[in-house]
Amino acid sequence: MKKNRLFKSLTPQNAQSLDGGSADSVCEISPPLTQSKSLKRRNSTQKQQAAELKNGNKKQKVLKCVERYCASQPPQIDPSDGVLESFLHPIKIDEFMDTFWKKRAFVSASPNLKAAKKRIGHICEAFLHDLQLEELIEDTSSDRPFVWMRDVDDTSSDKPLTSMALESTESAMICHKAGGSLYFRAPPLCEKAFLSQITMELGINFAAVFPSDGAQKAEIETFVSRKGHVTPFHFDFMENFTIQLTGKKKWTFLPLESTHPLRGATPHYKKQDTLEQQLKIHQIKNVNFTLKPSEAQLAQKIQVELGPGDCFYFPAGMYHMTECTEEEDHGAISINMSLIATSWSDVVVDGLKQILNVHDQWRAGISNIHSVQDARNQLTPLLDQLKSGKLFEDLTAERLIPNQGLILPRQRVLDFCTGQLTTSQQSNIKGSDSFAFNPLFILIHVPSEHDEGEQEEEDDDSDNEQEEGENQEEDDDEDSNEENEITESELLESIQDASGSRIKYVLHGNFGNESFESLLRVVFYVPEELHSSLEFIRTHKTQFKMEQIPNFTSNKYLLTSLVESFVEHGYLEKQ
Repeated sequence: MKKNRLFKSLTPQNAQSLDGGSADSVCEISPPLTQSKSLKRRNSTQKQQAAELKNGNKKQKVLKCVERYCASQPPQIDPSDGVLESFLHPIKIDEFMDTFWKKRAFVSASPNLKAAKKRIGHICEAFLHDLQLEELIEDTSSDRPFVWMRDVDDTSSDKPLTSMALESTESAMICHKAGGSLYFRAPPLCEKAFLSQITMELGINFAAVFPSDGAQKAEIETFVSRKGHVTPFHFDFMENFTIQLTGKKKWTFLPLESTHPLRGATPHYKKQDTLEQQLKIHQIKNVNFTLKPSEAQLAQKIQVELGPGDCFYFPAGMYHMTECTEEEDHGAISINMSLIATSWSDVVVDGLKQILNVHDQWRAGISNIHSVQDARNQLTPLLDQLKSGKLFEDLTAERLIPNQGLILPRQRVLDFCTGQLTTSQQSNIKGSDSFAFNPLFILIHVPSEHDEGEQEEEDDDSDNEQEEGENQEEDDDEDSNEENEITESELLESIQDASGSRIKYVLHGNFGNESFESLLRVVFYVPEELHSSLEFIRTHKTQFKMEQIPNFTSNKYLLTSLVESFVEHGYLEKQ
């Protein structure tokens, strides 16, 4: 069966790589040009730049793995007006996505210091404490700041650095004054303002957040580098958007090495377990992969110097080395938005695991194994069942991503007690319509004695990151322009008759991951009189008609509204 070709190699005796291609097999790079032709001098006059733009030659010389653009008046960066448009100026977002996203590096340079201050002044003042170092450290989203230190007797750039976690702002300032370069997360307000906005603009959507609490997977790192500090060649597994705020950094790039890497390649870390993890993950795709770039790769290097007001994107999997060439006051300060997204393999495998967990033989813990042959005898029939394809019939794109599958936040609350959500008589659903169930979703009834509100279920020891995630959910909720959606705390306050006139049901979708966190969670509050109707739907588990639902005639419009919502959120499928 063609659709199961990935499972042909699944036997109890072996497991093989599903992708035999080399790590750089889909690398897309432009023809090489000499470096002297690739970069314009930073002191080009505004008149020359304006002439270039007027003549349609806004793009500077094409480099091997990076392009540099410059415009005379880059706009102010303000996340409330969007992030990408001002970050990418003068090119458009569509051009960036087609030409650079996950392929090549991109620089949007500020032509002079005056333009740089105009471009970044607002974010420094509004989100970064005017770059006052002690205040930045105090307000970090990190548990602790970190410092990079190098042995004073070792001046080579490719030796591992020592990274240390620091216990206080005072310790960080002491290390920094002694020559250490600091890194820590940006203030919560900065992360909140930028991350949800840029991930939305990039279309990362639900893949950008943790399903449990809606917190962003991404973070914004703050780097405070001292002159001469060098970070050796490495690549990251995140998509990176950097803004240079003060000082200058020289970046050295190599062509894209690994597409969509699951982990980075960071030979400057000393820990062996980090090295082993990175090697095994990369070598399963390319057995010849090494953590350090080859001489052939190094021969293709390109260098770009970033100064104040320069914006810079570089993709995951691209080797780069940085050197701080000029510092101001506290050093060369930059922020970097590191973006991480859930992969399609996570979505599909979690769904498959949920389907497998329905069956006793798959859910059973391993036991009664006293030899290798015992283990193989138990595993073989399971793999045969998997390769037959029957288990995959329940996996469809529509079931994994229902009509409301892109909603943010991933947890929402709908109140059907007030009548505001009741459908009009124009509904397309009729009593004779049939519905089936999505096996990736489950509807549960929460007894009244356990309905204490979502906020009370939160861990009292939740950290700032979780709190920021919760606040972000509320902000996203307010911006969604959906009148039917309210926060659960508002709902609890609005319902005065808490003596049992309402009942609570919670819909969970795609929770086959290790922690059983639902990719989508929707709370439904409905009148108590619909309890028997909802129990019929919840427990039926086979195809049914609307007119079979108890009390359908007397509660036609309210039940129709509920069923429509169940369809939109993926629980039911209209036949």
